[in-house]
Amino acid sequence: AARAYEQVGDLPRAARYYEESGQLDRAADLLERLGEAVRAAELYDRLGKHRRAAELFEGKGDHFRAARALEQAGRPAEALACYHQVPAGHPDWGQAMRRIARLEDAGTELPPPPPARE
Repeated sequence: AARAYEQVGDLPRAARYYEESGQLDRAADLLERLGEAVRAAELYDRLGKHRRAAELFEGKGDHFRAARALEQAGRPAEALACYHQVPAGHPDWGQAMRRIARLEDAGTELPPPPPARE
């Protein structure tokens, strides 16, 4: 059914059917094409594609979820940098501060800044 909906251009319905049938990769790809980056990121995270999930979360300004995905991807320095971007007042700010402390206590350092463009 999902393929039929995709062929006639009903991508939202196709994505839903792909997800329901366990074809999360295909569903995430369609959701990304539909501009539903956060929903696609959630599926990529479930699939273990944490780096892609982090890129999409960060692209939508969800630094906390991006940082969690980066931790899952084994990229603690990048996760630390994302946690530092969680704004005060954000519902997950306190948890982000605890994760910063835990990462720093483990010896994680912020990655170096990107080189300046000339």
